Amino acid sequence: VASRLIKDGRVLRAYLGIGGQVVDIPRGTLRVRGLKGARGVLVADLDKNGPATAAGIRPGDVIVHFGQHRIESIDDLHKLLTDDTIGKEFPIVILRVEKSLKLPIIPAELPA
Repeated sequence: VASRLIKDGRVLRAYLGIGGQVVDIPRGTLRVRGLKGARGVLVADLDKNGPATAAGIRPGDVIVHFGQHRIESIDDLHKLLTDDTIGKEFPIVILRVEKSLKLPIIPAELPA
């Protein structure tokens, strides 16, 4: 962080434009979908102009992977949304009702 402040005068962060909460995923769903872990991030709210909306994510979807990383908490997601991810496409895997979807998403710079 300090080196970024010295170099750029600010720290850039990526965002997806979601409000979420951690939820437990039923064991049967984990088994059928071949997922390790027990939780995911439920999309509770969306920025209508954000990257998640553009990717086709909807309220009620549960995020379980971002890139090659399993997501079990909001902190897991935040750790991955660095300045290096801004403008680059990543696969995001969501659970929607009874199916898994893999969608391309491009994180944007967190607005000031």
